[in-house]
Amino acid sequence: MATTANRKATALKEAMTKTQLLNTLSESTGLQRKDVAAVLDELGAVIERHVSAFHRVVWPEFSRLQTELEVYFHDVTDHLITHAMGADGDDSGLDR
Repeated sequence: MATTANRKATALKEAMTKTQLLNTLSESTGLQRKDVAAVLDELGAVIERHVSAFHRVVWPEFSRLQTELEVYFHDVTDHLITHAMGADGDDSGLDR
């Protein structure tokens, strides 16, 4: 079994099927195919839990921040336009 440090990665021309991936990992690690499948299934579950936590915890905060930034930039833009045009809406003093 080759270690990660002394193994050269080669690019694949096409994505592997699940069967090909299981067979390749089984052959390269010396593990039984069913054991490799169990590890991949558990890895998928762990990844799913992390993604779920991201959507539950982090994503709402990003959404709130986006809303606050949109409001802020809208207010700043309105302020700058109002200041540049004057309170009366006259734009004759603007540089063109």
